[in-house]
Amino acid sequence: MHGASDISADANTPPPLSLPSTPPVLAVSEPLPASLKHKQAANDSEAWGLATRLRQATAHAHHDVMLPRAVHRLSSGNLPLPVYIAYLEALSVIYESLERYLDLNATCEVLSPTYDPATLARSAAIEADLSYLAIKLERSSRTPSVCSGRNWPSVKAYADRLHYLGSGSSRQHHGSSEPASAAKVAQERSALLLAHAYTRYLGDLSGGQSIASSVRRTYSLPDSGEGSQLYEFFPASHPKRMGVFERASIQEIKDIKFWFRAGLDSAGRATNNELMETIEEEAKVAFKYNADMFSDLELCLDQFECAVSSDRSISSLAESTPSGGGKAASPVWVLPTSALTKTLTMKLAISMVVLVAYVVSMMVTKPRV
Repeated sequence: MHGASDISADANTPPPLSLPSTPPVLAVSEPLPASLKHKQAANDSEAWGLATRLRQATAHAHHDVMLPRAVHRLSSGNLPLPVYIAYLEALSVIYESLERYLDLNATCEVLSPTYDPATLARSAAIEADLSYLAIKLERSSRTPSVCSGRNWPSVKAYADRLHYLGSGSSRQHHGSSEPASAAKVAQERSALLLAHAYTRYLGDLSGGQSIASSVRRTYSLPDSGEGSQLYEFFPASHPKRMGVFERASIQEIKDIKFWFRAGLDSAGRATNNELMETIEEEAKVAFKYNADMFSDLELCLDQFECAVSSDRSISSLAESTPSGGGKAASPVWVLPTSALTKTLTMKLAISMVVLVAYVVSMMVTKPRV
Protein backbone atom coordinates (compact mmCIF):
# COMPACT_ATOMS: atom_id res chain seq x y z
CA MET A 1 0.00 0.00 0.00
CA HIS A 2 1.42 3.36 -1.03
CA GLY A 3 1.11 6.58 0.95
CA ALA A 4 2.08 10.20 0.67
CA SER A 5 5.64 9.33 1.58
CA ASP A 6 5.94 7.38 -1.68
CA ILE A 7 5.38 10.61 -3.59
CA SER A 8 7.93 12.67 -1.72
CA ALA A 9 10.57 10.02 -2.35
CA ASP A 10 9.87 9.82 -6.09
CA ALA A 11 12.95 10.07 -8.27
CA ASN A 12 11.38 12.85 -10.31
CA THR A 13 10.98 15.07 -7.28
CA PRO A 14 13.81 17.62 -6.95
CA PRO A 15 15.53 17.74 -3.57
CA PRO A 16 13.83 20.14 -1.15
CA LEU A 17 15.16 23.66 -1.02
CA SER A 18 16.31 25.16 2.11
CA LEU A 19 14.17 27.75 1.06
CA PRO A 20 11.44 33.83 2.77
CA SER A 21 10.04 37.09 2.89
CA THR A 22 6.60 35.69 2.89
CA PRO A 23 3.62 36.64 0.80
CA PRO A 24 1.41 39.20 2.51
CA VAL A 25 -1.22 37.67 4.77
CA LEU A 26 -4.60 39.23 5.46
CA ALA A 27 -5.99 39.33 8.96
CA VAL A 28 -8.60 36.66 9.58
CA SER A 29 -10.95 39.36 10.81
CA GLU A 30 -10.91 41.13 7.44
CA PRO A 31 -14.40 40.89 5.90
CA LEU A 32 -15.05 38.72 2.86
CA PRO A 33 -17.44 40.12 0.23
CA ALA A 34 -20.86 38.53 -0.02
CA SER A 35 -20.03 37.19 -3.49
CA LEU A 36 -17.25 35.03 -2.01
CA LYS A 37 -18.70 34.11 1.39
CA HIS A 38 -20.11 30.83 0.13
CA LYS A 39 -16.53 29.70 -0.51
CA GLN A 40 -15.17 30.64 2.90
CA ALA A 41 -13.87 27.78 5.00
CA ALA A 42 -15.55 27.07 8.32
CA ASN A 43 -12.40 27.08 10.43
CA ASP A 44 -11.00 30.61 10.03
CA SER A 45 -10.04 30.43 13.69
CA GLU A 46 -7.45 27.68 13.10
CA ALA A 47 -4.07 29.32 13.63
CA TRP A 48 -2.08 26.50 12.04
CA GLY A 49 -4.03 25.63 8.94
CA LEU A 50 -2.40 24.60 5.67
CA ALA A 51 -2.12 28.23 4.52
CA THR A 52 0.07 29.14 7.49
CA ARG A 53 2.08 25.94 7.21
CA LEU A 54 2.81 26.61 3.54
CA ARG A 55 3.79 30.20 4.21
CA GLN A 56 6.26 29.20 6.91
CA ALA A 57 7.61 26.17 5.03
CA THR A 58 8.48 28.30 1.99
CA ALA A 59 9.76 31.37 3.83
CA HIS A 60 13.43 30.82 2.96
CA ALA A 61 12.59 29.75 -0.60
CA HIS A 62 10.62 32.93 -1.21
CA HIS A 63 13.55 35.02 -0.04
CA ASP A 64 16.07 33.16 -2.19
CA VAL A 65 13.98 33.33 -5.35
CA MET A 66 13.95 37.14 -5.13
CA LEU A 67 17.75 37.51 -5.16
CA PRO A 68 18.73 37.37 -8.87
CA ARG A 69 19.38 40.66 -10.66
CA ALA A 70 16.76 39.84 -13.30
CA VAL A 71 14.08 39.47 -10.63
CA HIS A 72 14.84 42.95 -9.32
CA ARG A 73 14.68 44.27 -12.87
CA LEU A 74 11.33 42.52 -13.34
CA SER A 75 9.93 43.83 -10.05
CA SER A 76 10.91 47.40 -10.91
CA GLY A 77 9.70 47.12 -14.50
CA ASN A 78 13.20 47.57 -15.92
CA LEU A 79 13.49 44.50 -18.12
CA PRO A 80 13.98 45.22 -21.83
CA LEU A 81 10.72 44.52 -23.64
CA PRO A 82 12.05 41.49 -25.61
CA VAL A 83 13.26 39.91 -22.36
CA TYR A 84 9.94 40.60 -20.63
CA ILE A 85 8.14 38.98 -23.57
CA ALA A 86 10.38 35.92 -23.21
CA TYR A 87 9.41 35.78 -19.52
CA LEU A 88 5.71 35.84 -20.45
CA GLU A 89 6.32 33.07 -22.96
CA ALA A 90 7.80 30.96 -20.17
CA LEU A 91 4.80 31.65 -17.96
CA SER A 92 2.42 30.75 -20.78
CA VAL A 93 3.83 27.21 -20.84
CA ILE A 94 3.72 26.87 -17.06
CA TYR A 95 0.16 28.14 -16.67
CA GLU A 96 -1.15 26.16 -19.63
CA SER A 97 0.15 22.97 -18.02
CA LEU A 98 -0.89 23.86 -14.47
CA GLU A 99 -4.41 24.89 -15.42
CA ARG A 100 -4.93 21.91 -17.71
CA TYR A 101 -4.23 19.51 -14.85
CA LEU A 102 -6.16 21.54 -12.30
CA ASP A 103 -9.14 21.24 -14.66
CA LEU A 104 -8.66 17.49 -15.08
CA ASN A 105 -8.46 17.00 -11.31
CA ALA A 106 -11.02 19.60 -10.26
CA THR A 107 -13.06 17.06 -8.27
CA CYS A 108 -10.10 16.14 -6.06
CA GLU A 109 -11.14 17.03 -2.51
CA VAL A 110 -7.78 18.68 -1.87
CA LEU A 111 -7.92 20.84 -5.02
CA SER A 112 -11.62 21.73 -5.19
CA PRO A 113 -11.67 24.31 -2.33
CA THR A 114 -9.36 26.63 -4.32
CA TYR A 115 -10.58 25.72 -7.81
CA ASP A 116 -12.14 28.77 -9.46
CA PRO A 117 -10.80 29.17 -13.00
CA ALA A 118 -13.17 32.04 -13.79
CA THR A 119 -11.35 34.12 -11.18
CA LEU A 120 -7.83 32.66 -11.12
CA ALA A 121 -6.94 31.27 -14.56
CA ARG A 122 -4.06 33.16 -16.20
CA SER A 123 -3.43 31.34 -19.50
CA ALA A 124 -5.78 33.38 -21.67
CA ALA A 125 -4.59 36.63 -20.08
CA ILE A 126 -0.95 35.82 -20.82
CA GLU A 127 -1.69 34.98 -24.45
CA ALA A 128 -3.55 38.29 -24.81
CA ASP A 129 -0.56 40.14 -23.33
CA LEU A 130 1.83 38.39 -25.71
CA SER A 131 -0.27 39.35 -28.73
CA TYR A 132 -0.47 42.98 -27.62
CA LEU A 133 3.22 43.30 -26.76
CA ALA A 134 4.34 41.59 -29.99
CA ILE A 135 2.64 44.34 -31.98
CA LYS A 136 4.22 46.97 -29.73
CA LEU A 137 7.66 45.43 -30.23
CA GLU A 138 7.26 45.39 -34.02
CA ARG A 139 6.52 49.12 -33.98
CA SER A 140 9.56 49.95 -31.88
CA SER A 141 13.09 50.42 -33.18
CA ARG A 142 15.06 47.32 -34.10
CA THR A 143 16.20 45.39 -31.06
CA PRO A 144 18.15 42.13 -30.77
CA SER A 145 16.10 38.97 -30.54
CA VAL A 146 16.36 36.64 -27.56
CA CYS A 147 15.65 32.99 -26.95
CA SER A 148 11.94 32.29 -26.56
CA GLY A 149 10.96 31.58 -22.97
CA ARG A 150 9.03 28.57 -24.23
CA ASN A 151 12.37 26.89 -24.97
CA TRP A 152 14.10 27.50 -21.64
CA PRO A 153 15.31 24.24 -20.01
CA SER A 154 13.76 25.26 -16.70
CA VAL A 155 10.35 25.67 -18.33
CA LYS A 156 10.43 22.19 -19.83
CA ALA A 157 11.44 20.71 -16.48
CA TYR A 158 8.67 22.65 -14.71
CA ALA A 159 6.02 21.56 -17.23
CA ASP A 160 7.22 17.95 -17.02
CA ARG A 161 6.79 18.04 -13.25
CA LEU A 162 3.22 19.34 -13.56
CA HIS A 163 2.45 16.65 -16.13
CA TYR A 164 3.82 13.99 -13.79
CA LEU A 165 1.63 15.21 -10.93
CA GLY A 166 -1.56 15.78 -12.88
CA SER A 167 -1.70 13.10 -15.54
CA GLY A 168 -1.83 10.05 -13.26
CA SER A 169 -5.13 10.87 -11.62
CA SER A 170 -6.64 12.11 -14.88
CA ARG A 171 -6.22 8.63 -16.37
CA GLN A 172 -8.61 7.39 -13.73
CA HIS A 173 -11.27 9.67 -15.18
CA HIS A 174 -10.96 7.98 -18.56
CA GLY A 175 -11.66 4.44 -17.47
CA SER A 176 -8.15 3.23 -16.75
CA SER A 177 -8.29 0.09 -14.62
CA GLU A 178 -5.41 0.22 -12.17
CA PRO A 179 -5.03 -1.41 -8.75
CA ALA A 180 -6.56 0.52 -5.87
CA SER A 181 -3.11 1.26 -4.42
CA ALA A 182 -1.93 2.79 -7.70
CA ALA A 183 -5.11 4.87 -7.94
CA LYS A 184 -4.55 6.15 -4.40
CA VAL A 185 -0.98 7.17 -5.20
CA ALA A 186 -2.18 8.96 -8.36
CA GLN A 187 -4.81 10.87 -6.37
CA GLU A 188 -2.29 11.90 -3.73
CA ARG A 189 0.11 12.92 -6.47
CA SER A 190 -2.50 15.16 -8.10
CA ALA A 191 -3.15 16.77 -4.70
CA LEU A 192 0.39 18.14 -4.87
CA LEU A 193 -0.75 20.47 -7.67
CA LEU A 194 -2.13 22.57 -4.82
CA ALA A 195 1.43 23.56 -3.90
CA HIS A 196 2.02 24.90 -7.41
CA ALA A 197 -1.31 26.74 -7.48
CA TYR A 198 -0.37 28.32 -4.14
CA THR A 199 3.03 29.42 -5.43
CA ARG A 200 1.84 30.89 -8.72
CA TYR A 201 -1.58 32.41 -7.96
CA LEU A 202 -0.69 34.03 -4.64
CA GLY A 203 2.41 35.43 -6.31
CA ASP A 204 0.27 37.10 -8.98
CA LEU A 205 -2.18 38.35 -6.37
CA SER A 206 0.60 39.75 -4.16
CA GLY A 207 3.88 40.89 -5.72
CA GLY A 208 2.33 40.70 -9.17
CA GLN A 209 0.18 43.72 -8.40
CA SER A 210 3.29 45.84 -7.81
CA ILE A 211 4.89 44.49 -10.99
CA ALA A 212 1.76 45.46 -12.93
CA SER A 213 2.19 49.14 -12.09
CA SER A 214 5.88 49.07 -13.04
CA VAL A 215 5.20 47.22 -16.30
CA ARG A 216 2.49 49.66 -17.36
CA ARG A 217 4.78 52.61 -16.62
CA THR A 218 7.88 51.18 -18.32
CA TYR A 219 6.24 49.97 -21.51
CA SER A 220 3.67 52.79 -21.70
CA LEU A 221 0.75 50.37 -21.44
CA PRO A 222 -2.82 51.65 -21.07
CA ASP A 223 -4.38 51.58 -17.63
CA SER A 224 -7.30 49.67 -19.14
CA GLY A 225 -5.20 46.50 -18.89
CA GLU A 226 -4.00 45.75 -22.43
CA GLY A 227 -0.54 44.22 -22.21
CA SER A 228 -0.76 43.63 -18.45
CA GLN A 229 -3.74 41.31 -18.12
CA LEU A 230 -1.59 38.71 -16.37
CA TYR A 231 -1.94 40.80 -13.23
CA GLU A 232 -5.61 41.68 -13.67
CA PHE A 233 -8.34 39.69 -11.96
CA PHE A 234 -11.97 39.85 -13.00
CA PRO A 235 -14.27 38.10 -10.50
CA ALA A 236 -17.21 36.46 -12.28
CA SER A 237 -19.52 37.98 -9.66
CA HIS A 238 -18.81 41.46 -11.05
CA PRO A 239 -21.23 43.14 -13.45
CA LYS A 240 -20.07 43.40 -17.05
CA ARG A 241 -19.24 46.64 -18.80
CA MET A 242 -19.19 46.51 -22.59
CA GLY A 243 -19.37 42.73 -22.33
CA VAL A 244 -16.32 42.46 -20.05
CA PHE A 245 -16.21 41.85 -16.31
CA GLU A 246 -15.01 44.83 -14.30
CA ARG A 247 -11.54 44.35 -12.84
CA ALA A 248 -11.12 43.71 -9.13
CA SER A 249 -10.29 46.62 -6.87
CA ILE A 250 -7.37 46.59 -4.45
CA GLN A 251 -9.70 45.51 -1.65
CA GLU A 252 -11.20 42.78 -3.80
CA ILE A 253 -7.72 41.48 -4.63
CA LYS A 254 -7.20 41.15 -0.89
CA ASP A 255 -10.54 39.39 -0.61
CA ILE A 256 -9.55 36.88 -3.28
CA LYS A 257 -6.31 36.16 -1.41
CA PHE A 258 -8.29 35.74 1.80
CA TRP A 259 -10.65 33.29 0.09
CA PHE A 260 -7.73 31.35 -1.42
CA ARG A 261 -6.03 30.99 1.96
CA ALA A 262 -9.29 29.86 3.51
CA GLY A 263 -9.54 27.29 0.71
CA LEU A 264 -6.05 26.05 1.55
CA ASP A 265 -7.13 25.50 5.14
CA SER A 266 -10.23 23.68 3.92
CA ALA A 267 -8.04 21.47 1.73
CA GLY A 268 -5.84 20.74 4.73
CA ARG A 269 -8.83 19.50 6.68
CA ALA A 270 -9.68 17.16 3.80
CA THR A 271 -6.41 15.28 4.15
CA ASN A 272 -4.05 13.89 6.76
CA ASN A 273 -0.95 15.39 8.29
CA GLU A 274 1.37 13.17 6.25
CA LEU A 275 -0.04 14.43 2.95
CA MET A 276 0.01 18.03 4.23
CA GLU A 277 3.71 17.66 4.96
CA THR A 278 4.22 16.32 1.44
CA ILE A 279 2.35 19.33 0.03
CA GLU A 280 4.66 21.59 2.05
CA GLU A 281 7.69 19.88 0.53
CA GLU A 282 6.19 20.19 -2.95
CA ALA A 283 5.74 23.92 -2.38
CA LYS A 284 9.50 24.15 -1.80
CA VAL A 285 9.99 22.21 -5.03
CA ALA A 286 7.69 24.70 -6.81
CA PHE A 287 9.85 27.57 -5.60
CA LYS A 288 12.93 25.72 -6.86
CA TYR A 289 11.40 25.44 -10.34
CA ASN A 290 10.58 29.15 -10.27
CA ALA A 291 14.12 29.94 -9.14
CA ASP A 292 15.47 27.93 -12.08
CA MET A 293 13.17 29.85 -14.41
CA PHE A 294 14.53 33.13 -13.06
CA SER A 295 18.06 31.83 -13.67
CA ASP A 296 17.13 31.32 -17.32
CA LEU A 297 15.63 34.81 -17.30
CA GLU A 298 19.00 36.08 -16.09
CA LEU A 299 20.75 34.32 -18.98
CA CYS A 300 18.22 35.78 -21.40
CA LEU A 301 18.94 39.25 -20.03
CA ASP A 302 22.69 38.65 -20.41
CA GLN A 303 22.16 37.52 -24.00
CA PHE A 304 20.17 40.64 -24.80
CA GLU A 305 22.67 43.01 -23.17
CA CYS A 306 25.56 41.34 -24.97
CA ALA A 307 23.80 41.73 -28.32
CA VAL A 308 22.99 45.38 -27.64
CA SER A 309 26.55 46.06 -26.53
CA SER A 310 27.96 44.42 -29.66
CA ASP A 311 25.69 46.50 -31.87
CA ARG A 312 26.77 49.69 -30.11
CA SER A 313 30.43 48.74 -30.31
CA ILE A 314 30.26 48.11 -34.05
CA SER A 315 28.39 51.40 -34.57
CA SER A 316 30.99 53.29 -32.53
CA LEU A 317 33.78 51.67 -34.52
CA ALA A 318 32.20 52.63 -37.83
CA GLU A 319 31.79 56.24 -36.69
CA SER A 320 35.39 56.48 -35.44
CA THR A 321 37.11 55.01 -38.53
CA PRO A 322 38.15 57.72 -41.08
CA SER A 323 37.06 57.35 -44.67
CA GLY A 324 40.52 58.34 -45.99
CA GLY A 325 44.03 57.94 -44.66
CA GLY A 326 45.11 59.08 -41.28
CA LYS A 327 44.98 57.76 -37.79
CA ALA A 328 41.72 56.28 -36.61
CA ALA A 329 40.19 57.64 -33.46
CA SER A 330 39.91 55.26 -30.55
CA PRO A 331 36.50 53.58 -30.63
CA VAL A 332 34.17 54.01 -27.68
CA TRP A 333 33.26 50.60 -26.35
CA VAL A 334 29.99 50.30 -24.46
CA LEU A 335 30.25 47.33 -22.16
CA PRO A 336 27.31 45.62 -20.45
CA THR A 337 27.14 45.30 -16.70
CA SER A 338 27.17 41.53 -16.20
CA ALA A 339 30.45 39.67 -15.83
CA LEU A 340 29.61 37.23 -18.60
CA THR A 341 28.83 39.85 -21.19
CA LYS A 342 31.80 41.98 -20.14
CA THR A 343 34.09 39.08 -20.95
CA LEU A 344 32.45 38.34 -24.29
CA THR A 345 32.41 41.97 -25.35
CA MET A 346 36.03 42.53 -24.33
CA LYS A 347 37.11 39.67 -26.56
CA LEU A 348 35.15 41.19 -29.41
CA ALA A 349 36.66 44.62 -28.69
CA ILE A 350 40.23 43.29 -28.77
CA SER A 351 39.59 41.53 -32.07
CA MET A 352 38.10 44.66 -33.60
CA VAL A 353 40.97 46.88 -32.39
CA VAL A 354 43.51 44.52 -33.96
CA LEU A 355 41.54 44.58 -37.20
CA VAL A 356 41.35 48.40 -37.21
CA ALA A 357 45.09 48.71 -36.51
CA TYR A 358 45.85 46.42 -39.44
CA VAL A 359 43.56 48.34 -41.81
CA VAL A 360 45.04 51.69 -40.76
CA SER A 361 48.59 50.44 -41.19
CA MET A 362 47.78 49.27 -44.70
CA MET A 363 46.26 52.67 -45.52
CA VAL A 364 49.19 54.80 -44.31
CA THR A 365 52.14 52.59 -45.29
CA LYS A 366 53.38 52.87 -48.88
CA PRO A 367 54.61 49.68 -50.48
CA ARG A 368 58.34 49.54 -51.08
CA VAL A 369 59.57 49.40 -54.69
